Amino acid sequence: PNLTLDYTNFDDNWAYHKICTDHFDTSFFSIINESQYGTYNHCYLTEKTWKAIFNFHPIIIVGAKGSLKYLKEHGFDIFEDIFDSSYDDIYDGTERLQRIFDILDDFLKTNSILELQKIREDIFPRLLYNYNHFWNDFRKEISLKFYKDMEKILNE
Repeated sequence: PNLTLDYTNFDDNWAYHKICTDHFDTSFFSIINESQYGTYNHCYLTEKTWKAIFNFHPIIIVGAKGSLKYLKEHGFDIFEDIFDSSYDDIYDGTERLQRIFDILDDFLKTNSILELQKIREDIFPRLLYNYNHFWNDFRKEISLKFYKDMEKILNE
């Protein structure tokens, strides 16, 4: 298949490169395959999730239990009215993945391209909110938490 990668020059550090936005601009949502999956108790989100958020995409996260909960607790819209988020509460990785498949199957069967275009127009203010939230309040909050955690470690 003709798959689009974010980047194809792997001779340099792949984590710091220009993001290919074509696939974000020509699709409705992202299925994020996060680094931690299965029965992890700790949510750890990587650039894969953040890229989708700052490229105006609703997301399905194939990651650790509680990934969506983390986003919601930190002020992000997780579009629960579009995608059933109940999979995020399932501890067992196999069961969680099956629930994701069921949600995606239902979503794709019940929405035409025209319906997706209308939904996209309707949710754009929410996508813009997530974008702005990531680059402003959330970034400041996470940076401050990092500095406080480092200060605590250094003072122990």
